[in-house]
Amino acid sequence: MGAIASAVGLGIVCNVMAMAPSRANLHNSFRGNLTIEVNGLDDSTGNVCFSVFNGSRGFPSDEQRAVRAECVGISAVPLKVTFSNLAYGSYAVAAYHDSNADYQMNQGLLGIPTEGFAFSNDAPVQTGPASFQDAVFMLSQQDANIQIQMRYLANRP
Repeated sequence: MGAIASAVGLGIVCNVMAMAPSRANLHNSFRGNLTIEVNGLDDSTGNVCFSVFNGSRGFPSDEQRAVRAECVGISAVPLKVTFSNLAYGSYAVAAYHDSNADYQMNQGLLGIPTEGFAFSNDAPVQTGPASFQDAVFMLSQQDANIQIQMRYLANRP
């Protein structure tokens, strides 16, 4: 009798588990909008180019690995842009002020950016770009807002 009850109980548990959505599927069914406000732009020329990453691979410069990438003309300062329909989860944002509208982050002789750049969480820049771990944040609501601060290291041409 005990073996039969155990088998029936195990069958019920297996059926309930099979009917329940997996945690990954449940997680991906929740989606939200991310609005990014860019502060510290030194002028309104050109574009601001954004890359939104959901993992460290390619962060911050390989926009081919970004979940979303877009360049937006500067219509107002501070600039606001919204990325819609992102699955809830971990993200990091990298952006640069493409002041000459050539769609690339221009650099000087030693690789020092000659255009402004920004990362989510105002992630620190040491001897290279910010890390994903320093820039990561959670998108866990329908409408999320973050602010990023544009930084300029070199005099612009």
